[in-house]
Amino acid sequence: MKRPIPAEALNNRDYLLLRAYRGGIRDAKELAAFMGQMQVESAGFRSMHENLNYRPARLLEVFPGRNGMDRLDEAKAITRGGAVVIANAMYGGKWGANNLGNTEPGDGWRFHGRGYVQLTGRANYRRAALEMGLALEARPDLAADREVAAGIAIHFWRERVAAKGLQYDVRAATRAINGGTKHLKERGDATEYWQGRLTPAAMKALDQGEIHLGRISSRKVSSAESVGRIDMRDPAHPAHERYMQAFRSLSALAITPEQMSGNWTERQAAALVAASPHLTSLDTICVSQDGRRLFALERNDEAGSLRKIGYVDVEPTNQLSVERSTRQWHEQQAASTQVPLRLSTPPLLPEQAGPSPRITHS
Repeated sequence: MKRPIPAEALNNRDYLLLRAYRGGIRDAKELAAFMGQMQVESAGFRSMHENLNYRPARLLEVFPGRNGMDRLDEAKAITRGGAVVIANAMYGGKWGANNLGNTEPGDGWRFHGRGYVQLTGRANYRRAALEMGLALEARPDLAADREVAAGIAIHFWRERVAAKGLQYDVRAATRAINGGTKHLKERGDATEYWQGRLTPAAMKALDQGEIHLGRISSRKVSSAESVGRIDMRDPAHPAHERYMQAFRSLSALAITPEQMSGNWTERQAAALVAASPHLTSLDTICVSQDGRRLFALERNDEAGSLRKIGYVDVEPTNQLSVERSTRQWHEQQAASTQVPLRLSTPPLLPEQAGPSPRITHS
């Protein structure tokens, strides 16, 4: 009997499926190829981090001769060090520098595979960062954030697979994504699986924001799953552009790893947009010296000066979901059509929150 698919994997799967469809991958055959590849890359949508828990024999089989490792006793010594040592040994050294741009000590682990497409190596993180406007090289953990991971996967597919006409060729697409033909049969099987699920009825349901995958599921994805209803993360949402401005600015801030746990950037970006309902363009975000408060500012076109449009306190906001902030935004928009607009001034100016606030421009 097959094991049930974990709820988180289902959520990851459905989130990517709708993001890909709304992102322009609307041909059923291409969408099946995309989902099949991502299914294998992310271990059935179960993980946003590469599985590096190798046994010695398997490590030698997968990476024969990598950086001089060609004996079982060498593989045993490496695996005893755990995931960090394995990543640095396999993705570092001369091979890592030549093939992945991993030139600094610890880059193998720092830039290990993340996200749906398992982005790997400093050079690939840097390229994605430049192409997508995200601070991925400075903050590689962003690539494991589901919002960012979906964006990277879709962008990667467009630029390195579809743009070259490889989207219907499983072997060629595998080489473009994986650099080889690892798990080629599994990728072919997964593509066929998705072809059988993405029926005309399923594609029509996707257009309405629903997931209907035959015997797998027939359901409207709940708001708790961040997919079935449109929230700020969705390109179709009216606040999505401002949300992405906030997201990109936040990704460049020097925030502590403790604060960045989970989907920190998603939650803070959505909360800032909800707290600034009257903004037209989020130009600058600054954080107080103590890191407890984030401010959103908008540039005055006439004078070029910045004006305050909202703020959030980091710790309370970290407990808010993107869905809740989206509901708050809609409530504020509805209220603004019923009462005269009154801009409130945040009670604490950025310069009052502590000396030398750090500022980033989007």
